[in-house]
Amino acid sequence: MKLSKKDLKILFLVSWYPDRTHPIKGIFIKKHAEAVSKFCDVSVLHLIRDAQLKDNTFELKYCIENKVKTIRIYYKTKDINIPVLSYIYKLIRYVKLFYTGFKTVKEKSGTPDIVHVNVIYRTGFFSLFLKFINRINYIITEHSSEYLPESEMEKNFIRRLIARLVVKNARYVTTVSKSLKKAMIKRGLKNKYLIVPNVVDTNLFYPLKIRHKRKKKRFLHVSSLGDEKNVSGIINVMKRLSETRNDFELHIIGEGENRKKLEKLSKDLGIENRYVFFYGAKNTKEVADAMRSSDCLIIFSYFESLPCVMIEAMASGLPIISTDVGGLSEHINKERGVLIHSLDEDAFIHAANYMLDNYLKYNTNKIRNYAVENFSYDVIGKRFKNIYNSIL
Repeated sequence: MKLSKKDLKILFLVSWYPDRTHPIKGIFIKKHAEAVSKFCDVSVLHLIRDAQLKDNTFELKYCIENKVKTIRIYYKTKDINIPVLSYIYKLIRYVKLFYTGFKTVKEKSGTPDIVHVNVIYRTGFFSLFLKFINRINYIITEHSSEYLPESEMEKNFIRRLIARLVVKNARYVTTVSKSLKKAMIKRGLKNKYLIVPNVVDTNLFYPLKIRHKRKKKRFLHVSSLGDEKNVSGIINVMKRLSETRNDFELHIIGEGENRKKLEKLSKDLGIENRYVFFYGAKNTKEVADAMRSSDCLIIFSYFESLPCVMIEAMASGLPIISTDVGGLSEHINKERGVLIHSLDEDAFIHAANYMLDNYLKYNTNKIRNYAVENFSYDVIGKRFKNIYNSIL
């Protein structure tokens, strides 16, 4: 039986989601929920450890964000000196809070028709309870790069066991890239897989109508500045590039524990506030504005799944210089940018020189249209709705 938009109730059970302790963590999951909410009644349940709370207390917050009914439970647990007892205590505490949240979901929206697990570890375990106790089927969307070959997950027995149980009993598993699907299957996580990429707000991310040649072309990098992003490698390349030309700038948006170290590197190389500029964290609208003011996005990561910044750049009509890792090579071709091998700074310099001389030759509208056709809210929301309907 195909349920109507009004009838179909979806519960997003999320391991990552923006909250007051981590305002941007899991923002890509929030965007998926918003895309689905265009076609279904969507609720989100998220449990968050909050060190600011008193011991053994919790705080339940309910709100509606962009049509998504959102339940966040902030909690803190007592520390027990005996590791095994501490683990059991925290697990029981977590399970109780989960059922408190699930009860609230049913009060606000009724019993879900489908549970949509986002990121297996932690919340995936509860999808098994809901399937076997409440008889609610579930699908999984996995975003985590921990399944990729570069990850250490294979050494964690508990995570492997939970992942296999949860995946085995899901109706479908969706991944944001083909590379992540292959990595999960290689780790023994067998099921019916579908590719559903991340989503972008194409009303917020859009290109300028007319692009002008600048004296100083602008490279843009947006990330959490983590080690895997190899921002130090980008800065080293900018230094080498500055030795042969001076018609460019690199603008870095992002906040993280490496920021001071990266600023020091730029200063030591003599390029801070001359060729390299740091701006810290910016909200989504500010990132969209920065993309419209830039000429090329740079991604020099060691590994990736499918970064939202890539599809945001495409929606903004920007060409991209990127390492050939994860799902990036599935969408970047000669019409949309340049792919280079990870760690290959010589290839990066060659690509940067080419981009500075040829960025205006890229067809902004074609890049933009590719994003609209593959990553827009309507496209992704309908794809998930079709998956749900195939189960019911």
